[in-house]
Amino acid sequence: LIGQWVDAGAPEGDAKDLPPLPKFSEGWQLGEPDIVVKMPEPFTVRAERPDIFRVFVVPLNIPAGKYVRAVDYRPGNRKVTHHALLFLDNTGAARRLDEADPGPGYSRAGGVGFLPSGGMGGWAPGAAPHRFPDHAAKVVGPNTDLVIQTHFHPSGKVEVEQASVGIYLTDEAPTRTVATLPLGVRSTIDIPPGVKDYKWSDGMTIPVAVEIPAITPHAHYLCKDMQVWATLPTGEKKWLIWIKDWDFDW
Repeated sequence: LIGQWVDAGAPEGDAKDLPPLPKFSEGWQLGEPDIVVKMPEPFTVRAERPDIFRVFVVPLNIPAGKYVRAVDYRPGNRKVTHHALLFLDNTGAARRLDEADPGPGYSRAGGVGFLPSGGMGGWAPGAAPHRFPDHAAKVVGPNTDLVIQTHFHPSGKVEVEQASVGIYLTDEAPTRTVATLPLGVRSTIDIPPGVKDYKWSDGMTIPVAVEIPAITPHAHYLCKDMQVWATLPTGEKKWLIWIKDWDFDW
């Protein structure tokens, strides 16, 4: 039946059978934030490639007795914003890197140039706001900066970006902790010339019971298949995700 439809030129069916189009909020996805912070000044994105990785430092002032339950990132210019990652810094390291680099923010690909004191999620086109799990709101101490690492892809003309971040608070002190467990350090991947079926694996033994709220597979152009599973204490293999035909363009 599908073959006949293709041979006929893939004609559209009856329009009345179409499902309703999804509706997206024009403003903040979770309603008005408790706090809105913004990049201190606009950043000019050059017209031509290569891509730009830039880190911006934004002071945070979370009131005492409040905890972060969700974060919503809003790029000012979606046309040139590939993605953004949000970190915390309570050491002043990001400020020093910013001061040493002319212009807004500082240039850094890969990491942000130091060990962050925490994470606040991230954004890519189509992403929902980052919510911390129940009873696991983020503790943000005084004198903490929000560190935004943004990947820009030039559009062919000069563009300007100044992102905003909406922060949602709660009075509920966390009783659980959120931790990120990175697996698969790219610096250890070394594919010999001519090999077309290179396999690489990594793992971690977790000493306590955990709940996994999210898995974020990430690769670029050479990956073809990605598998993540957990081996339970009983020996049972529990699949967490299996991408059988990885495509970076997705």
